[in-house]
Amino acid sequence: MMKTRTRAALAFSVLLVSGSAQAADWVSIAKSADGKQEFFVDRSSIRAAGDIRRAWVKAIFVPRTMKSAVQPKKWWDYDLSRDAFNCAEETYRKEALTVYYDDGTVIADPAESFPTPWTPVPPETILEAEMKFICSWILK
Repeated sequence: MMKTRTRAALAFSVLLVSGSAQAADWVSIAKSADGKQEFFVDRSSIRAAGDIRRAWVKAIFVPRTMKSAVQPKKWWDYDLSRDAFNCAEETYRKEALTVYYDDGTVIADPAESFPTPWTPVPPETILEAEMKFICSWILK
């Protein structure tokens, strides 16, 4: 009887944990013209509120190609940003940014460091590819 209860409790715990944790679903959307960066969108993070779409975006850098402007002895490994798009107006704003360096350090910019106004998305850019992908994504 005790083994049955323990197994049931364990099975229930596994269901709770797996149901609450959502795995990232990164898909490559673009590479920089020089080939030093590749950009990914986490499809599982795309959210919509009217014409506004938000998602997490990852930029991965070829090793030792992107130095930190703030800390010149550090090299970027990758960064994660939360980007928001007004799909109807083709504008965007960055809402969060965390930079991961190749030495293992991590720096997250606070939300108040990002401007709140919407900025037009320039044509023929990585940002436009990101906007098109996120705005055309069909949400479940």
